[in-house]
Amino acid sequence: MTAKHGTKEGHEAGCRGSQCEAPVSCTQARIRYSGDYQYMKRVDAGMTPAEIASAELADVADARAAKAEAVRAARPAKVKRAPTGLRRPKKPKPPKIAKEPKPPKVKYEPAHGTNARYRRGCTIDKDCPNKTVISCRRANYEYGRTYDQNRLNGVGTPVVHGRESGVQYGCRKVEACPEHAAGRISCREAQRVEATRRRAEKKALNTPATNLKADAA
Repeated sequence: MTAKHGTKEGHEAGCRGSQCEAPVSCTQARIRYSGDYQYMKRVDAGMTPAEIASAELADVADARAAKAEAVRAARPAKVKRAPTGLRRPKKPKPPKIAKEPKPPKVKYEPAHGTNARYRRGCTIDKDCPNKTVISCRRANYEYGRTYDQNRLNGVGTPVVHGRESGVQYGCRKVEACPEHAAGRISCREAQRVEATRRRAEKKALNTPATNLKADAA
């Protein structure tokens, strides 16, 4: 074929398939020549396909530059504020109001002649300022006795009878223990059993090992 590929002449000469060697086939060149006026003018001016491609790339770059320039022109210009040499006055700070001092904490001290004061350290009768009425040590004793009596009478946490601890709370008579009346072991009897058991354990611990071997033989 004498006509160059990528031109309308190549299409007229018979290059009408995908076997065209040009980047832009002869068929596409014929279609553009019929419908693109700018392309037709460049072809009629004698420009080669390579020159036409370079010119079109330049047109695209020019169009993008013109569009960017139009966008920049449409933006409002920034108006710089003229320096006045004056600063914005600062807001005055409110005056500080002095806080009222908090009242000192008063440490609670229980009065003398009470169980609470005894627990704070007033344990000697002669040093207690309230010894003429009732000392703190005596108040502690009375408090413990009243507490034990109340438990024995069922007020508050009741006393568990039939144990050694019941004697400490006042259940000292065998006949008065509710467990004895029910046919079980009383608090006093439980105390004796525990005392016997402790003596036996102590005796076993104090017995020399040689004596144990001799007894075993």
